[in-house]
Amino acid sequence: MLQMPMGGQEEPLFYEVDPELDTVPLHWRREEGLATFPEALSPLIVAAIAGRNIKYVTNATPVERMTAIGTLGSNVSQGTVHVWGAGFVGSPETRMQTPRGFVPPSGTQYAIYALRGPFSSAMMRVNGIETQPIYGDAAWFAPKVLPFDQSEKSYELGVVVQRAADAERTLTDGTVLRRYGIGRDYASDVTLIELDCAPTLSALRAKAREIGACRRIISNCPQIMPVIEALGIPCASFAPGYSGSERSSIFDDDGLIPDRIRDFYAGIGAGTALLYRQKLDEATDWDMVIAGIDANWMPSEYDPAAFFNEFPMPTQVALDAPRWPLPASIQALTLQKSQGLY
Repeated sequence: MLQMPMGGQEEPLFYEVDPELDTVPLHWRREEGLATFPEALSPLIVAAIAGRNIKYVTNATPVERMTAIGTLGSNVSQGTVHVWGAGFVGSPETRMQTPRGFVPPSGTQYAIYALRGPFSSAMMRVNGIETQPIYGDAAWFAPKVLPFDQSEKSYELGVVVQRAADAERTLTDGTVLRRYGIGRDYASDVTLIELDCAPTLSALRAKAREIGACRRIISNCPQIMPVIEALGIPCASFAPGYSGSERSSIFDDDGLIPDRIRDFYAGIGAGTALLYRQKLDEATDWDMVIAGIDANWMPSEYDPAAFFNEFPMPTQVALDAPRWPLPASIQALTLQKSQGLY
């Protein structure tokens, strides 16, 4: 099992996971028969860095475990949770406001190595939980474990949605969703990328190739942005309204920038995020999206070294290595629930 801190709250929370551990207990978001990119990369990245197998652990259990990619800190309870790169958020009403945001569940102890960003960190500190100003998202390391081949660009723009059905559904208030429709005029230049896929390594690799084939990305899914920024692909996030492309301050608490976007970009040292404001019920001018990204996107200068160095176990890979090998047991798996991963 993971090492427990001695002496209660008087001891520091930054302690090492048992280096003799053969299998790392890890919680990540999963659904029966479905993988969501990039949350599904959490076991791959942790396994690669630790050089160990992974065992899935549910979110509410007294078993000691790690959590990495996603806004999962708010969803885990009971026992000791080792947090490396996960984020926290409050209720839909409080969002990332402090101190009215996140309230730690009873019976839960947090070992904070690094958080996704300073908004998550503030939520911890206001609750008396020790943090340090080292931030990052483990999805940043996706290019180390999957083949994002960028040698051939097939599309001018990739439009990322959670599910393909998001592109044409009707919302509960009767709004017909037209924002993500591509249409025949753009079919050869713009492609829709669905983050949900089959829970297999081959499906995750195929998704990586889809992303790598795009010259630019626009997304309505905050969780994919660390991957896109790490790849250096010019990108923007959809936001409400209708004013086209703009850089917005991540410190504006107006609800227009998703909290996960604010937390991530603050964590990599950015003061703004590139948005494309477009109403849900109106068709998007993809030429304007492309022009807006080209005019306003700036590559990240984030250095993940400090974040990498806070990994809770001895690392078995070098940060500067272009690719990280996966343990043989992970490579051979079809990531199904019966096999302990999905």
